[in-house]
Amino acid sequence: MSKPDEVLDDDEAVPFLLDLQMTSTAQEREILKGEHARQLAMDGIALPQTSFDLAYSFVRSPHKKDQEQSLPILLALLSEHPSRSRDCLFYLALANFKLKRYAESRKFNNQLLRLEPQNAQSRQLRTLIEFQVRKDGLAGMAIVGTLVGSCVGLACVIAVARYVQVEGRERAVLAVWMVGERLMKRFGWKG
Repeated sequence: MSKPDEVLDDDEAVPFLLDLQMTSTAQEREILKGEHARQLAMDGIALPQTSFDLAYSFVRSPHKKDQEQSLPILLALLSEHPSRSRDCLFYLALANFKLKRYAESRKFNNQLLRLEPQNAQSRQLRTLIEFQVRKDGLAGMAIVGTLVGSCVGLACVIAVARYVQVEGRERAVLAVWMVGERLMKRFGWKG
């Protein structure tokens, strides 16, 4: 399954895709952590821009642990600085997307779309979220289908083994047929 054309072919997609693909370096994150800690130690509060830069570097990190660390920073900025809501909502949605928390990602992205319905990055992210949800849903259905098929197969093998041991080989085919018939009745399938 390939990515949606809407995300890949749109000229406005470039900045969005760069945010999704670019990673911050460990050195960059350490410098920002140090500056953030220094500001907290001096004044008891870090500048909003410093906090945002740190969260942004965490979102772009290739490490899930760092991406997790971006969330409380962005949530605090969102509640304390409403003028930064656009950026905070977008990067909350993006961080959750990277963490495969699609419901949370969708929630923050929808909040941003209510504020800015024409926001190109947010619209592209919405497309990507829906694509991943569908893709993961199909994978989940395949896993469930495989498990159900395996259980049915195992039940048939057990039934055949019992009949072979107890009744003899001539009853093995009959056993498989009977198990299949019972399963069909149990699940309401018609043959």
